[in-house]
Amino acid sequence: MATRKVAVFATGWSEAVLTAFVSGIIDGFKDTDTDVYFFMCYATYYDQIEHRSGELNIFNLPNLEDFDGAVIYGNSLDFGTIFDELNEKCNKANIPLVATGRPGKNMCLVRSDNYTGAYELAEHLITEHGYRDFFIIEGSPDNMDSNTRKKALLDCLDKHNIPFNPENLCTTRWAPDRVEMLLNKMHDNGEKMPEVFVCANDILALCCTNTLQKLGYNVPEDVKVTGFDHEAYSQIYDPAISSVDQDMPEMGRTCAKVLLDAFEGAPLPEEMVVNSKFYPSESCGCTCLESLDLLRRRSCRGIFENHLVDSSLENELYNIERVIMKGNCYEDLRANLKSIFTNSITYVGPSLHIVLEPLYKKSIFESSKRFRTNGYSRLMDAIFSMEDRNIISVNSFESSKLVPQIDEGKGNRLFLFLPLHEERNNFGYMVMCDDISKVSNYNRLSKYVNRFNVILSKYLQSLTLNQLNRKLKELNEKDPLTHVKNRNAFEVLEENMNAAIASSVTPRFGVAMFDVNNLKKINDQLGHDAGDEYIVNCCKMICEFFKHSPIYRIGGDEFMVYLADSDYDNCDIILMALRDRIDVLKESNLSPVETLSIASGVAFFDFEKDTCFTDVFKRADEAMYANKVLMKKGEEIR
Repeated sequence: MATRKVAVFATGWSEAVLTAFVSGIIDGFKDTDTDVYFFMCYATYYDQIEHRSGELNIFNLPNLEDFDGAVIYGNSLDFGTIFDELNEKCNKANIPLVATGRPGKNMCLVRSDNYTGAYELAEHLITEHGYRDFFIIEGSPDNMDSNTRKKALLDCLDKHNIPFNPENLCTTRWAPDRVEMLLNKMHDNGEKMPEVFVCANDILALCCTNTLQKLGYNVPEDVKVTGFDHEAYSQIYDPAISSVDQDMPEMGRTCAKVLLDAFEGAPLPEEMVVNSKFYPSESCGCTCLESLDLLRRRSCRGIFENHLVDSSLENELYNIERVIMKGNCYEDLRANLKSIFTNSITYVGPSLHIVLEPLYKKSIFESSKRFRTNGYSRLMDAIFSMEDRNIISVNSFESSKLVPQIDEGKGNRLFLFLPLHEERNNFGYMVMCDDISKVSNYNRLSKYVNRFNVILSKYLQSLTLNQLNRKLKELNEKDPLTHVKNRNAFEVLEENMNAAIASSVTPRFGVAMFDVNNLKKINDQLGHDAGDEYIVNCCKMICEFFKHSPIYRIGGDEFMVYLADSDYDNCDIILMALRDRIDVLKESNLSPVETLSIASGVAFFDFEKDTCFTDVFKRADEAMYANKVLMKKGEEIR
């Protein structure tokens, strides 16, 4: 039986809860030959819309018709129609869909019994402690979980005939800084703090507690705070946060079981409910029932390790930027990525795939090219692909494959897809493999991907500027009439050769000088357009004979050839052939602009006599003028 593929969609916020949930899914698929394709981003409500769109675009990557099932972690997808769009795509692909956070069409809703847990928390605060003055810090007003938790509290207050002041409500949209702003404002305005802040999750509760303590309030002596999720951070915090455990691992396992049953032909249940449990703790005035001392000791032991890991990550990111920015072209990026990820142990682990849009390369040369802002190209460039530290040469591949190459010998794989972009501009995506623990540390993973995005953006800007500078240099150093190098380029050559001669590392070189005869007569008798045509024809002939040397137009009718390599060795033969051609043209019945006449002279660098480039140039110029005097005798325009 072929390996099954299940797509999972989520944002990376509330990383501890999310990690527990996805770990439950992976555990639920254990020994079933099912790979999990986890599409994740770090979009927030308060991002600029351009950045948020770039993050959420990762959800457009998979062709869901290629999957056997899907899971939407709807708790974190309160972004307009994103949830509904994913729901519709799964339905259109005719695959079984399980989701959390909100109901949808033709799917199974797996949810924690938020209401019972939140009601139990409220009942405890009222009956065990006698609290009456509550302030609700909610998440998003269109989030089902947040609304359920709020409703449970309000129902419990109503049961006990405790009035609730509607002004004691703050909508944060899950942003902790909104809590800090609220408390600072209340403090500055001299407002009386409530007895209890009931927060929609533990992150908001931790921010609330921390801000209160900074403002001089003791928790729980002066103010009580509760959370929701029972995260590890909230348990080791001082004071430990009273919270509700949703049992996210069991929710993940339930999602997996529903899909496995559906694979066998069972109908999708409309809803599956996982029990939640309230854990009273220090922040509401209770003595914690768990062994906080052991948890806190373990956390303290981890501080040093975390410091080492964070320092190592920062050094790695610095090294990535340093190595990549040394490159001068797109292929250098490929080589430098290989150097970075194969020569040392890195944060990403032994398997990593970096896939770029073809427009990333094309935009270097055509800055007017516009990146895709929605979806991904059919053909992508696997600029770096590594499985178990084995480099895979793939380059262009069908984006529908998602991963350039998969080790078929492994089972129950996890592929974590992360967007690469600059604002709306889609650069591609990154795939990390087989390690869900990376999701558990938002600070590290988001920092890594964000910095990588910045590096890609800087590198693209650098290559684009280099390309523009090359074009400007070419324009600045190219003669507009003949398209050979101009006087500016000649002066650069002269400066470089003088430096080489001064340092005694001069290569063999010579100078051939050419002066166009009869130009003034053609200009006077046939006009300057004819004169320009004559100059171009003369230049073409010089280029025809000196194919391997740079040619410079250094005056109106003067050209110089820098002789090197085979043209240096064969200069006498080449120059004789050119002069023979001129003699033949002189006897031909051609128009004046085709009857070419060019004086020439050559000189070679003498290591013993010449101290600068001008010494060679002057000898070649003198030889050319001597030749010109001989040629001028008797030449007329026919």
